[in-house]
Amino acid sequence: MVESASHTASKKLIQIDVSSDSVCPWCFVGKMNLDKAIDASNDQYNFEIRWRPFFLDSSAPKGSIFKGLGLEFDTSGLTFDGVRFSLIHLHPKEIFKDLGLEFDTSGLT
Repeated sequence: MVESASHTASKKLIQIDVSSDSVCPWCFVGKMNLDKAIDASNDQYNFEIRWRPFFLDSSAPKGSIFKGLGLEFDTSGLTFDGVRFSLIHLHPKEIFKDLGLEFDTSGLT
């Protein structure tokens, strides 16, 4: 037990301040990636994480802005301002899939 305590004392402390919104999916992705990085480095460093609230936009509409426009992400040929939604939608889907999550836009945004 003494060896473990001295090893812990010899590890450098890394302090991380995180500003995060509890309902933001990208904040959740960031937290999962931070957790993975900490797990991978836990034997070399001690970590102190301080979580701080961040509110994205309290005045945002309760419904989806895309649904309000009559648009759906899963319509593969749909374009808006010349940008294909299928390409925009693919990137977050892959990021979430790599973390074992499903990127679902059927709910409110």
